[in-house]
Amino acid sequence: MIKPNTLIKMAAFAGASALVAGSAVAGDDCKAVVCDKAPVVEKPWTICNLFDNSTLYENDSNPFLQELALIGRYQGQWYSSDSNHGSDTDWENRRWRAGIKAKFLHDFEFDGQFNLKTDFHSDDRFIEDVEEVSIKWEATKDFYVQVGKFKPKVTNEWSTSSRNILTFERSLLVEQVRPEKLGGVAVGGKVGDFSYDLGIFEGAIDDDWTLPDFNGGISVLAKVGYKVTESTKVGFDYFYADQDKESLASGGVEEYQNVFSLNSASQFGKFGLITDLIFATGTDDQHHSDAFGVVIMPTYEITEKLQAVFRYQYASADSSEGLRLRSRYERPAVNDGFSTYGDGYNAFYLGANYRICKDKLKLMAGVEYATMSGPADYSGWTYMTGIRMYY
Repeated sequence: MIKPNTLIKMAAFAGASALVAGSAVAGDDCKAVVCDKAPVVEKPWTICNLFDNSTLYENDSNPFLQELALIGRYQGQWYSSDSNHGSDTDWENRRWRAGIKAKFLHDFEFDGQFNLKTDFHSDDRFIEDVEEVSIKWEATKDFYVQVGKFKPKVTNEWSTSSRNILTFERSLLVEQVRPEKLGGVAVGGKVGDFSYDLGIFEGAIDDDWTLPDFNGGISVLAKVGYKVTESTKVGFDYFYADQDKESLASGGVEEYQNVFSLNSASQFGKFGLITDLIFATGTDDQHHSDAFGVVIMPTYEITEKLQAVFRYQYASADSSEGLRLRSRYERPAVNDGFSTYGDGYNAFYLGANYRICKDKLKLMAGVEYATMSGPADYSGWTYMTGIRMYY
């Protein structure tokens, strides 16, 4: 593996060589005539340059390999939860991933990412498992085919990458009903103002590298979107999960056979708005009954870099224990042995995102107040600060 210092030296040497050569040519051009070329003003170096120089190879004229780049992300966050059943405070290395992206044969893209160990006190291996591995063929700018292990994008928040989500964690019901990244094939594209996606997936993943198991049931994703105006897009997502015992045991899918999402995303100048209506049909299990949820998330761009975010989420379930407090970071704040299950949930989040290098490097802070009715009888505050970066 090429060390980062070596890459930097190579890049610096190449840049210096190009600059010297360019200067020499420019000098020759200006000997016989008056030089009226405007001087090239180079942008000053900033910390953001660190996140824009992960490309190892790039050559559009190469018929086989056009680009090879390193990809990765790190997300760490501090939290403090205080509830009527206890409290908890800690730092979590939320995500750490690394991998390679390659563009080849002009229309194909390979994406491979691993999850790296985030608990350095454990004896787990450094490379924990495979997060994603897929090949995407963009036949045209309006049509694609993807094969491998990747995300079935159902609901607005689950469809949004963790690199770009506006809050620390996704909503309770989204986390409760959404699938993991699964092995499958998907096609999608655009027709006028409409967009569509259709995918068929293997519902089970193995318990070692989380690769497709091929012993589970079939899952299906269907999405359609429509650009109502230049400012607003609406979408309808549907996900079907065969309740095969292998799929459920592996954690690839949850005990919800059908998940429906009617969502929208709007941007009106500095104001933004994301909404989602979610309904999921569960099983006879008291912890997985039919559930309904609402997510409303307005945003405001205070400055070019500073963004304010508010989110209200509501969820309800048919059974008295059909919902469960989130593992981050509500359950850790229940220290008295009380139940973490209930039938109704409300949460209010207020946060700010300071984008130093857009989403490639940003600082986040937020506070959330949540209540759950039913056996949990929960009310609590969670305070969070953190850093997120990717390349």
